Amino acid sequence: MKSFGWKRKVCFEIDQKGHNVWGNWFAILNKGTFCEGDAIPYVPVSTVEKEDVKKALQKCFDYFSLTGKRATDFIDWIGYAIGIAWCSEKPNITEKVELFLEEHFPWEGLIQHPADYMSTFLVLNGSSGNLEYYPTPMTITTAISRMLNISVEPNLTDSVLEPCLGPGAMLLPVKALNLVGMDLSLLMVKAACIQAFFYKPSLLFVPTPIVGIHAHPVEKRIHQYFEVKTDSRIYWGNSLFGEFQAPKNIFIQDSEFEDVYVNPYQESLREIHQYRDWLKEEWSSIDVERRKILVGVMAREHKFTVVMSNPPFGKMNALDIEKMKTIEKENIQFYESLQAPIDVIEDIPSIGQLQLF
Repeated sequence: MKSFGWKRKVCFEIDQKGHNVWGNWFAILNKGTFCEGDAIPYVPVSTVEKEDVKKALQKCFDYFSLTGKRATDFIDWIGYAIGIAWCSEKPNITEKVELFLEEHFPWEGLIQHPADYMSTFLVLNGSSGNLEYYPTPMTITTAISRMLNISVEPNLTDSVLEPCLGPGAMLLPVKALNLVGMDLSLLMVKAACIQAFFYKPSLLFVPTPIVGIHAHPVEKRIHQYFEVKTDSRIYWGNSLFGEFQAPKNIFIQDSEFEDVYVNPYQESLREIHQYRDWLKEEWSSIDVERRKILVGVMAREHKFTVVMSNPPFGKMNALDIEKMKTIEKENIQFYESLQAPIDVIEDIPSIGQLQLF
């Protein structure tokens, strides 16, 4: 069996010859700034899959499944091949299957002809209805992004949140570069990472804040949502409670996983509460290491410019209802334990001061 990420370099090379979304994104990351006129790491995604690519994908799975493997195992194989931390475990497949996939898997077609292949694949192969998953057609997600003005002539620095990500169909048409998505299904998280690898590098891999995207281009301070604990913006967890997990390093095999909280329902999980005393101090008196911590804490407090989703509309299960009631009681106790509300710091530190770049 080949090593973790064995196909990643080849995929980058295919992308470079075509849409070059990774090349454009790496150029922005390397200079640490995004300016007007920079090449945008964006590729239009078709509302219809290319038929021969779709058939080749299905052909590979049909052969793969002859050994008793399921769609979840196939997604793991793809994720392992491109080196996604969620798929770190080496797939248990025969040499014969491996050789077949190596010869027939449509890497080039998937990258050169962008479409929502993973949603269609999962629906056709047993995942429709799983955790109430019913994919939103690309015709609709494209229309939604246009109505919200985030696909045609958008503000590229808008922060866009998709709390019920699925394989990513809602974010695929979006041009904005500050994207965050999460899902309750680990299978959907893996599928979303695969499609982000093909088409949306600014969703999959964000190792540092970028001036002009996350940080104000003049004031040089983080003014949009940013998470410092992980270099990816695809999270696994329950959006009702805002509690998630993500690998610390999306391209590292067996990466450590971090707890990530986005607008958590449980107020005590907001890390900012741990630093109430620091926030009362004069900024000039706070040392550099503590400033870095505070910048990270404040960065995840920023609200999103746009929230877009087509969530499942089923009833909440009894466990979630009970958990929500418990949290509501705990929140009341937590607020009562606070002597005063958090002071709002207007003078958020500049990135230059903190040497984050």
